[in-house]
Parts: sequence; C-alpha cells; structure tokens
Amino acid sequence: LGPVPRAGHGGDSQPQRIRLSDGFVYAVKFPDNPAPKFGRRPLAAELLASRVARSLGVRTPHFRVVTVTQRFLAANPSLTYDTSPPLPPAPARCLASRWIDDAQPVTHDQVPISQQSNAVVLARLFLTANLLCLNPGDHDQPYRNLLLDSENRLWALDWGHPFWFAKGPVSDWRCLRDERYVRHDAPAAKGLLSLAAVAGAAQRRCHDAADAAAAVAWRAIGDVPPEWGISEEELCSAAEFILARSAVLPGLVAQWLRMCA
Repeated sequence: LGPVPRAGHGGDSQPQRIRLSDGFVYAVKFPDNPAPKFGRRPLAAELLASRVARSLGVRTPHFRVVTVTQRFLAANPSLTYDTSPPLPPAPARCLASRWIDDAQPVTHDQVPISQQSNAVVLARLFLTANLLCLNPGDHDQPYRNLLLDSENRLWALDWGHPFWFAKGPVSDWRCLRDERYVRHDAPAAKGLLSLAAVAGAAQRRCHDAADAAAAVAWRAIGDVPPEWGISEEELCSAAEFILARSAVLPGLVAQWLRMCA
C-alpha cells in the first residue's frame, strides 16, 4: 500500500479511498465494515461477479484483494468509519476497486448509446445481470451504479448482490445446486430491454459469452481469502451455478426478447 490515503465514505459498506502502491486510488472495502447486512460474503460475491462482468465485456473497475496492516492504519488515523464515535477499520485482507475519476451517475436514458461501445456495455450488463441473477435494483433504478466518465464512456459498479431470487439472496451458496435456481426466469435489469440497440446486441453476444464467464468464475473463487469465511464447497457451488446457468441463458434471453418485441 502507498502512503497517501484519503478517507471517503460512500454506500453502506463505507469504503475507504486509498492510493495503493501501483499509484492508483482505490475504494477499499473492509470485512468489518459497519453495514449490518454486508459483512464478508458480499466481498466474495463482488470479487466473483466483477470478474465475470469484465469477462463478458462490461466496463467495470479493476478489482483486487489487498492486505491492510495495523502499521498502515496506525500511520493513517484519518481512515475511520462514519460512526459515533468514529472507529477505525481493523487490519485485514480487503477488496479494492480502482476509483473512476471525473465520473457522474446517470440513468439509462441519459447514456449516449449512439456511442457504440456504450450500447455494447449495456447489452453485456444485461447478460451479466441475468447470468448471475443480480439484485434487480442494482442497475435498473435511476442513478444506481451507472457512471459516465469525462469521455462519455459508461461504467457499471457494485457487484455485491448476485444470486438474488424471488425471496432475496440465498444465504448459503450450496443451495445454488437446486435446478430451480439455475432456471430462474425473472430478468434482472429489465429496463435495459427497452433500448432496441441493447436488445439486439444482447442476443448476438449471448451464445459466445457463457464459456468465458464460467472459466473466469472458476479462477476467481481461488482468489477469495479464507478469512472471508466462505467455504470451498460454497465457492464451488457458485462456480457450478454459473456454468449451469450459462447453458440455459440463451433460451431465456430469446424468450425475454420475444416478450418485449
């Protein structure tokens, strides 16, 4: 870690803005963050889902696992949670995502899809959301986790809520072996289907995306630190789900597009 941290609070998990040794600023999420329903599991979920999203062509920040030591925290007392009284995070293996400078939150209809790369990103976001069964609210609500940078390029953030079904997220990823979850047919980010350019690009991309995503998922689970408390059996269940889900996704996408035509 580099020696130039800055505290910054945003979102329930209150990530800290820290400049790492590669010279870039990252939003660093600690396992002991104060969000009552956040904790360690969404750290693993976000690492896994963000890697899959990037493999499908979604423009999303680079994620990495970093170690924040007690020595670093002691030397930088400004790194605290927005609590009363302010409390410092504990030293830990943390999840870091590279900070996007000069970016503004946008809604779907504000995204310049005349810029072809943005239409492609939206299409691949739709595929990612449905492959992973993301929380439908994460990228479908106004100003929620979609950013435009200074070059009008679209970025998608926040991958901490995959495996989200009718009753919410599964609490134990071993449940994902149930065939009912694999064939879950409620499309996430369904608002994106109102954009014709997105719908067409999603259909074209769907058939060649799945194998790459499944391979990336298997590699990503090996990067989840044991300290985050997710068992190997659960991690393997998540990767197996993505592989099985990828086989049925083309048929589901075709069905959704027919319904919206």
